[in-house]
Parts: sequence; C-alpha cells; structure tokens
Amino acid sequence: MPISGVTQMSWKLGIMSLLYLLLYAPLYPGLVDTWVNDSNNSHGLLIPLVSLYLAWLLRGKLIAVEPRTSVVGLTLLVLSLLAYFVTYVGDLAFPARITMITTLAGLILFNYGWGVFGLVLFPVLFLIFMVPVPDTLLGLVGFPLQLSVSNASAHLIDLFGMPVYAEGNLLHFARYSFEVTEACSGIRSLVSFLAIGTLFAYINGGGRCERGLLVLSTVPLAIFVNLMRVTGTGILANYFGPKVAQGFLHEFSGFAVFGSGVLLMVGAVWVLNKVRLIKGTCGL
Repeated sequence: MPISGVTQMSWKLGIMSLLYLLLYAPLYPGLVDTWVNDSNNSHGLLIPLVSLYLAWLLRGKLIAVEPRTSVVGLTLLVLSLLAYFVTYVGDLAFPARITMITTLAGLILFNYGWGVFGLVLFPVLFLIFMVPVPDTLLGLVGFPLQLSVSNASAHLIDLFGMPVYAEGNLLHFARYSFEVTEACSGIRSLVSFLAIGTLFAYINGGGRCERGLLVLSTVPLAIFVNLMRVTGTGILANYFGPKVAQGFLHEFSGFAVFGSGVLLMVGAVWVLNKVRLIKGTCGL
C-alpha cells in the first residue's frame, strides 16, 4: 500500500476510534467502577489492553490487506447501534455493554472488509471477557455449584479424620461452622480462568480440537482449585480456629488459588506441546 494510502487509512482509523470512544462514553464509569471495586471482575481492566496489543502485533499483515467495504458490516453496525440505543434507554447494562463489541465488529467489517476482519477477529471477540456477567446469571449456576463444592469438601475433610457435616452450603465442625460462599464455589473465578485459557489457546496455536480442549479445561480447573481452597481452609480452621476462614488469610488464599490455577494451566499448555512434538516426531 502506498505511503499516502497508509496515512489516509491512519486518519480514518483515528477518527473512527474517537467517535466510537465518545459514543460509548456513558458506559465507561459503570464498567470501570465494577472492574476496580469488584475483585471478581478486576481482570476486565486488562482485557482491552491485551486486545489492543494483539491487534498491534498484526499491524504488518493488516497494512498488506486491501480495504473493502461490506454490506454485512453495515447491517451489523446499524443493528448494533439500534440495540445500544434501546438497551441504554431501557437501563439494561449487560446487553448495552455487549453492543460495544458488536458495534466495533460492524465498524471494522464495513470499512475494511472480510480480509481485515478475519485477522482481528480474535482480538475483537476477546473483548467479551471485559463485560461483567450479571449476578442473576451467576446465581443460577453458582448456588448449585456451592452445594456441590460444600459436599465434596466435607468428604475430603472427613478423609483426614475430622468430623464435619455439610448442610447446604454450610460446613459444621465440632466447635464452629463456616459458610462456603459463592466466591469459593469457583463460579466467580471461572470467567477469569476462561479468559486466560482462551488467550493461551490463541497464543499457543495448534488445531481447533487442541485449542478447544485447553479452553474447556478451565471449567473443571476453576472448580478444582476452589475445592482445594475450601478443603484447606476447613482443615486449617479445625486446628487454628475460625479466624483462618476470615480476613487477610481468606483473601490471600484467593490469590494463592488463582495463581495455582494459572500454573496448572501453564502445565496443561506444556503437556499439549509435548504431545504435539511427539506426534510430529513419530509422524502420527
């Protein structure tokens, strides 16, 4: 592409970006407030930065693609803007935030065509992880998961010879009881693990089956590490008292669990790469 063409494309991209940012300015305060004050959604702060970086890495390929307009992109853009207007007026935060992504996709597809859109498809779709999942939806899945984690933890603790009784999401010990909260069920950290697993799958490459397996593995992984958190807390509290399940130690255990989950995910990537290497060496 000639230098003048690149300059013209840069100006067009800059103007579109500014208009897009201004259009969705009313949604930013609520999003930022959730990211900053809700530890379960703090990963949302990093998602736009990661998406921008991934798109920046593709800049060489993007410049080489000839821009083309798309009627499909125009249709998607118009429908997204209409949906944004309706959901914003109706004070429906979640669908209004989703239109941030569909509007961006429509803008790119309409102005630059399928070639550019195909290249930036993952960075655009990755933005879905910046949108906080509604509490009502989390509650539908979270409560049954709380009960399952509570019962499983009670069985594991019992294996260590400590008498414990699970009643709903409460674990009753001889001298005290403590509640397995929704956060400890794994449902809250699941979105964070899904985001990391999806990013790992994209960076690591491989076939669709391999990538899908890596992403899907984040679901049992999130449940498993939180199950270990509840079990470990119960065992420690049995020896050192219920204060172990509260305050700093409880918060620290959350960070430790998340870090352990990330390490396990890195281990899963390592295993997949080893399997791929063995298959390639053996000609499988």
